[in-house]
Amino acid sequence: MKEHTLAELFEGYAVKAPEKLGSARLLKITYTEHDGSLGLTLRPDELIGFEQIKEFENDAQKALGANEVRCFLKYTPDKLTAGYFGELTQFLKADFPVVNGFFDGADVSLNDGIFNVSLKRGGAQVLKKAGIETAFPRLVFNMFSCSVRIVLSGNTDTDPESFQIEHDKQLKEILAAKPAARSEETAKQPASSAA
Repeated sequence: MKEHTLAELFEGYAVKAPEKLGSARLLKITYTEHDGSLGLTLRPDELIGFEQIKEFENDAQKALGANEVRCFLKYTPDKLTAGYFGELTQFLKADFPVVNGFFDGADVSLNDGIFNVSLKRGGAQVLKKAGIETAFPRLVFNMFSCSVRIVLSGNTDTDPESFQIEHDKQLKEILAAKPAARSEETAKQPASSAA
């Protein structure tokens, strides 16, 4: 069976994928008609940064007129390194916003399937309570097909004031990223008349 690349799929569209992403092999294409979303499962040969993926998804969404375009990356387990931790946290942050800021400046090592993360800004309790010990390994398994654990150490405390500042910042980012949408139901409702 012939393999196809992302660049081949978007040939003829006004979307240019970065070279590393464009050469990624297509494993699966999923289109969900009821919500107009397109999912692309890809196997790149090299690690690709979060921002490159998001930029491509946004460009493809506009070019196709889709409500959402999402890339799901599938790497081989040997590509997983501690150096990719920052990118992993960005992918995680997209679906697990509580990550916001707590991993900034952390020292990370990966040994025998354990990510040892020495926090500089606190937040271990908040992250654990939110489920980081299951969310992070799930993300890594989905992307690299291998099981890992995450162990948090270093400055693990968070003072309430710092947490509130991070929380407010996170809430502003979420609200800015999700523009208010007017539903079709609201648009179709007739104006009510006074009786």
